[in-house]
Amino acid sequence: MIANPLEAVAAQAVFMLLTILIVSGGIKAGIERASRWMMPLLFLSFIVLAARSLTLPGAMEGIRFMFVPDLQYLNGHTALLALGQAFFSLSVGIGGMITYASYLPKEENLMRSAWSVTGLNILISILAGLVIFPAVFALGGSPADGPGLIFVVLPGIFANIPFGGWFMLLFFVLMLFATLTSSISMLEITVSIGIRNRYDRRRRAAWVYGLIIFIIGLPSALSFGLMADVRLFGLPAFDLADTIVSKFGMPIGAFLISLFAGHVLTKAATDEELGGSSSSASVWRAVTGWVCPVAILVIFISTIAG
Repeated sequence: MIANPLEAVAAQAVFMLLTILIVSGGIKAGIERASRWMMPLLFLSFIVLAARSLTLPGAMEGIRFMFVPDLQYLNGHTALLALGQAFFSLSVGIGGMITYASYLPKEENLMRSAWSVTGLNILISILAGLVIFPAVFALGGSPADGPGLIFVVLPGIFANIPFGGWFMLLFFVLMLFATLTSSISMLEITVSIGIRNRYDRRRRAAWVYGLIIFIIGLPSALSFGLMADVRLFGLPAFDLADTIVSKFGMPIGAFLISLFAGHVLTKAATDEELGGSSSSASVWRAVTGWVCPVAILVIFISTIAG
């Protein structure tokens, strides 16, 4: 399907259309309304799939793979991989958190929100692992197959549960929704910068920027078919775009944001945003201004070297 240029571009067009329609509706009418239904449904479907995955014959091998530590792999390289995973899974460095936080009321507790986001991220990651890895070992797969496991292992789970076809349809629709929420965040950042609090321009900005993003994304959509042999710096368009964003854009953005938050943002502003706790603000500024930049720099260098 992704090798067929017409189908790939049509799918991209539909996806961007959905993104534009939701973002053009605004925060409450568009983004909040969509996320309120999509994410809880995805969470519930993960619970159902995890329950089934754990009851497959041989599932305990997957549990051991996930939770029994193998100390020979505990080294600097895997520590950097773990830091990188945390860094990217929380979408730090692209301005998404800053954009959404700017819409929150002043009385919102940002520290509590930060703990909630981090805690839920860990919970969903563990739940996803309980869906994937027990089924991988039960169905004779390899955990080294990477992200493609979701399209290989999960159909095997669905084949072993009643009404599996319907569950599979629901799950992949919800996965589409989960991906859509990320796309919404990306477009919202661009739109919010473009309209600069002129909310009457939101709808037009969403369509203009969405169309630009669609055009920029065409080489990536075609890189598995029509442009499969086209290389720049030895990479196809899809991999090149991923490399520019994940290996350069996000680390540099996060590095600069942490320096700004830790050294440029005033102590009074920090105290106010953190609920007036001077001790908490001091710790936060030290971690953000010194620990985070060093950690990000190490991750960045290791990623480039890898």
